[in-house]
Amino acid sequence: MGRAGPLTRLLLAVTAGAVLATLAGPTAAGAAVSLGQTGAPTRGCGSGAYLIQSATDGPPSYAVPSGAYGVITSWSFQGYSAGAGPGTGRLFVWRPTAAPNQFIYVDSTRPEIFTGGAVRTFATRLSVQVGDVLGMVAPEPCLLGLPGQPAGDQVRYFLSPTEPATGSQQTTTGLLSAERILVAAKVEPDSDRDGFGDETQDLCPTRASTAGPCHSQRTAAIKKCKKKLPKGPKRRKCIKRARKLPG
Repeated sequence: MGRAGPLTRLLLAVTAGAVLATLAGPTAAGAAVSLGQTGAPTRGCGSGAYLIQSATDGPPSYAVPSGAYGVITSWSFQGYSAGAGPGTGRLFVWRPTAAPNQFIYVDSTRPEIFTGGAVRTFATRLSVQVGDVLGMVAPEPCLLGLPGQPAGDQVRYFLSPTEPATGSQQTTTGLLSAERILVAAKVEPDSDRDGFGDETQDLCPTRASTAGPCHSQRTAAIKKCKKKLPKGPKRRKCIKRARKLPG
């Protein structure tokens, strides 16, 4: 059998790549889960205080669970309804280290304006890992601390006039027992690890190359023919063969 020409090799490469992606590509994972909780704040958070929910003595969890979960796609908070008003705030994500008082700053949302006495939900896109925990910065009250609150609920914090650099390790200097940050977040699977939540942000959760609609083998092959070959007989022949691939 003679050697395959460049056009044949191109089409074979396109077909093989599409089939391999179909066979080896990840599949969409389970449903989104909620972290944390909302409610009417009873305790102040302090201006310039970076709060981290380092432990909980029961559900709900504030930590990203095991599995394919990888993107926080929204977060919620109920604004304070007294005093200076509901104020503003941001959700922060922290990664625990071997030291209980040290955390790595993963990412945070933009500041949002709250509504007093009402829960508001804000869209976002924060890539996370298993074990990452929620935190918050808010000048107005955002904590739940009532008599009888489990002592195992712990909020660690540190004060800083400026925001730390993303990826930096921070040492907390304070510990609040029997306290919870009243913030919640929705974390979705990210099967293809492209930084988009599978359920609400990624139209093709099995391919990291796109968050738009998945393309068929035929469409991918035609695009490659157009990209690799100049206009002319060879391109037309390549496209003709590509159109015979599965749709």
